[in-house]
Amino acid sequence: MSTFKLVAVSNWGLDQPGCVVHYEAEIQPTFSIWHRRLLPRLEKAVLEESMAGFKQFLRGTEVAILEWKPSHPVPFFNINDPDALAEAGRLLDPASAPI
Repeated sequence: MSTFKLVAVSNWGLDQPGCVVHYEAEIQPTFSIWHRRLLPRLEKAVLEESMAGFKQFLRGTEVAILEWKPSHPVPFFNINDPDALAEAGRLLDPASAPI
């Protein structure tokens, strides 16, 4: 269950210091925009509170959410090993697309 407060992007204003992509019940903080006024809080979170990821930081931060429509292939996946890299190459190669 998500603990993130979802705010429609159409309502994004000065009260939300950032915007994050939300895809199929999962936030994607790699694809986000942040206002520089969050920098002191982020520095404290990383340097003093030992937070290691944006998802943890976002639990205490109200941001606008950009809902990304489900699609195929899945637009967000980790490339952490040679097999995942090969899969990404296959997905990006127009010659491998079904006719």
